[in-house]
Amino acid sequence: MEGIDWNLYNSTALTTQVNRVPNTFGLINALGYFTHESIGSTVVEIREESDGIAVLAAEERGGPAQQMDGEEGATRFVKVPHFPVEDAVTPRDVQDRLAVLGRERVAESVDGAVAKKLLRLASAHYLTQEYTLTGAIKGRIYDGKGRLLLDLHQYFDRPQRTIYWDLDNPDTDPWEKAEEVYDAVGDEKNGISFMGVDQIASPAFVQKLIKHPKFEQWYLNYSSGVGLAREMERETRGGNWGRIIPIGQLRLIEYKGKVKLKGAGVVPFVELGKGHALPTGVSEPIFECSHAPADVLEQVNIPPALLDAAASLPEGSPLAAGILAMYASAKIRDHNKGLDLWSESNNIAICKRPELLVESDMGANPNP
Repeated sequence: MEGIDWNLYNSTALTTQVNRVPNTFGLINALGYFTHESIGSTVVEIREESDGIAVLAAEERGGPAQQMDGEEGATRFVKVPHFPVEDAVTPRDVQDRLAVLGRERVAESVDGAVAKKLLRLASAHYLTQEYTLTGAIKGRIYDGKGRLLLDLHQYFDRPQRTIYWDLDNPDTDPWEKAEEVYDAVGDEKNGISFMGVDQIASPAFVQKLIKHPKFEQWYLNYSSGVGLAREMERETRGGNWGRIIPIGQLRLIEYKGKVKLKGAGVVPFVELGKGHALPTGVSEPIFECSHAPADVLEQVNIPPALLDAAASLPEGSPLAAGILAMYASAKIRDHNKGLDLWSESNNIAICKRPELLVESDMGANPNP
């Protein structure tokens, strides 16, 4: 079995049985910040260039012209992480089990059991990709064991900038802080343009903001709260149900997503009390997710196929947003005792301009 036969899911898509499965969050994937590229290598090459453009000096007519500084650049290489996971279908997954198809109870089939296992594997790869995408907008990418894969700020030698909102202080002006975040992004745009700034924030950050006395007073005075209530809608894409709050030129998006890490339990996608700002509508792609070939002979040096989850999966699927590249294969066990399933994804999410990523902290500056 090469790739995924999504038609298998038709046998489990329309059921009335109760399935309690973890929520598969995919807000960053759904918001479309990242472009997805299929590559034939396991290494991503990044060319960093600096044009050295500066204000020109005035010279007397007929005099010598100013010489443009030569381009300075550096080539950087990033290895694409490998995320393998396997599962199996055995007779016990099928024997004496019933499935609900429509409103009819039927005997479970091998195809149906395989479909459920494949969807479970796809969900794990999708959630892993979402975790790396979120890490890229924070500037630090971790894997499922909490190991740091890539610190973009250190790798590109662009230090992390943090804006402290001090929301426990009643004298803090949240709009000034929002403008400070916006300016921090704009000050580093250097050659690109952007249309806005989003800040992906933790629930604690958002709750502290809306409880701030100046924000509450503004809320009450803003057409008795009717206008803001209309704007403070919910972000329901990608399994998320967080609030969206426009404050100045900044759009705060509350991310309620959580993920389970081995050895660390359940952790939020956005750390407690933090927010991560990034430019939107940029004039050139700076957020890229590269997908490398699977570690199998048949795909050596071949760019993998990218799956548009929204177009390819059944309606109501937890993965119905964004892009996924996953390889899956099956092997029959000796004596036909079961089916071993192997799956893998190979991708790396990168922000090529980490200086445009600005962190917010709801607390006070520890080093004022």
